[in-house]
Amino acid sequence: SNMCHKFPKALVGAFKRFKYGQVDIKLGLVMAASAGIGVQVGIKIQQWVLEKWGQAGSNLYVSVSFVVVLVVVGGYVFYDAWKTARTGGEERVSALAKKLQAINLPPMMTFKTANVRISMWFTLPVGFATGLLAATIAVGGFVGVPGMIYVVGASGLVSSATELVIAFVMGLGGSINWAMHGMVDIRLTLIILAGSLLGVQLGAIGTTIV
Repeated sequence: SNMCHKFPKALVGAFKRFKYGQVDIKLGLVMAASAGIGVQVGIKIQQWVLEKWGQAGSNLYVSVSFVVVLVVVGGYVFYDAWKTARTGGEERVSALAKKLQAINLPPMMTFKTANVRISMWFTLPVGFATGLLAATIAVGGFVGVPGMIYVVGASGLVSSATELVIAFVMGLGGSINWAMHGMVDIRLTLIILAGSLLGVQLGAIGTTIV
């Protein structure tokens, strides 16, 4: 249900931020392709955990995944923000992204809005991890946005906006799959969605102002 309510608002948010010139459609679609595979793998893992250890095991798996990702990714992002603040507050391309961009491994892809040229093969793991996490805790952006920043080399603004494209594509596919297994509560989804659409509009405006 969480994934199901996310993809409609992701579409609204992506359209809103596209009008501000913050969305790299090409990057979003390329990463969404591998993210879709990650979603399907994540769903299979969830089903296996549920069948083997029941609802309690599934809840534990989701909770542990959430905590681990939050601590690891959040800790690194916090460290990077602290380091950036100490060096004047200017956002810079990470050393890893620079190294990957320098590797000429066909097919090379140019993403104009993100101002990045990088091999397609380096975007695939980020997309896959995003989809896998989305199917697990329904928040693939925990990996997708930092991945685009630190691995691909896009700016934070473009990364957060482009993630909405990925969220829409993989959310739509994942929701259909979950619904086929009877795991989507439509009423709960609609209630959450109704309240979140306003937040999407305010968030899009907020990122532009900041």
